[in-house]
Amino acid sequence: MDDTLAELITREMSHAKEKRDHASKLFHSRIGWFLGMVLFAVTAGFVMASYITRSIVRPITAILDALLGISGSSMEKSHLAEAIASGDLSRDLPDSRPIQIDRSSIAKDEAGDLVRAVCNLEEAQITLDGAFRQMTSSLRHNRQVEQDLDWLKTGQNELNALLRGEQDMAEMAEKVLAYLARYLDCGVGTFYFHDTQEQNLRIIATYAFTRRKNLNDRLNMGEGVAGQAARERKMICLSNVPEDYLAIASSLGEAAPRNVVVLPLVHDNTLLGVVELGAFHGFNERELQLLDSVMEGLAVGISVNISRQRVNELLEQTQQQTEELRVQQEELQQSNEELEERARCWNSSGNRFGTRIKRWRRRAGNCRGKPTNLNESVPINRNFWPICPTSCARPSTA
Repeated sequence: MDDTLAELITREMSHAKEKRDHASKLFHSRIGWFLGMVLFAVTAGFVMASYITRSIVRPITAILDALLGISGSSMEKSHLAEAIASGDLSRDLPDSRPIQIDRSSIAKDEAGDLVRAVCNLEEAQITLDGAFRQMTSSLRHNRQVEQDLDWLKTGQNELNALLRGEQDMAEMAEKVLAYLARYLDCGVGTFYFHDTQEQNLRIIATYAFTRRKNLNDRLNMGEGVAGQAARERKMICLSNVPEDYLAIASSLGEAAPRNVVVLPLVHDNTLLGVVELGAFHGFNERELQLLDSVMEGLAVGISVNISRQRVNELLEQTQQQTEELRVQQEELQQSNEELEERARCWNSSGNRFGTRIKRWRRRAGNCRGKPTNLNESVPINRNFWPICPTSCARPSTA
């Protein structure tokens, strides 16, 4: 009986141990499933939270960047507007960066409406920036046009001032050439005068010009660039001239100009001279426009100067002739006075001589006892001459 009881106890203990092991296994299995479900739920929640956060934060971040950009651009535009108002047109407005967001991906909710509103605001800002940039460019262009026009007017007025007044042709040519060389930043220049008698060009003024043995002071029509410009009567502009052209010299050395412009001076279809300028830099459109606009003015100034010199020469000749005529008039007046004095002497002497003749004839008639006809011819002694002033001349016996 003791053995049976011990066997029952052993069997119950074995059976209880199996139940305990089964319960432990079931517990551990349930714990694993629970932990897996919790982990899955947490992971799914994190993924969903991340997706929701990205879908909300990304548009908000883009909106915030756009608003910050608009704010910074507005401040920069304010400073740029102040600079433009003060006359500074050298600054440019930077390009605005559009919002990098896909319109089709914007949700149709309150956040999406906010994003779309900010995108529309950014587009309006970009359009405004383009208009502002165009306005600045237009103002800069207009200022440049005004500066070019003022530069042209200044050059024309100062050249006209140099042409005023009575001055020698060589002096006027030297002033004009020196001014053009300084105003256009040229290194060398020559001024040719058209000799109408010999029909050639003669150098009357130079600027930083180095004379060479093989160069002549006179050019025929069509000879060289200056002669060709004089023949065609059109401005000639050359670039990349050869090395053996007119040199620009200084104490440090010399070099040939790379660009040359030659302008003939023509007025009323009459060639008056040629101006030749050389420079290292190329002549731009503004400089060529100035030269083209002053060609006729210089020709008119030279023509007026030539006319003035001719008038002065004629005036000097007239004054000289007037002086000669005055001297001749004085001599004639003196001769007339002498003739009048002689005529008075002749009249006085003739009256005295006639009275003596009458007396002599009357005496002769009384002596002969017959009347004497006063109209009869009486021989006159040629050596007899009545007394008269020393200014009278004795009549010739011839």
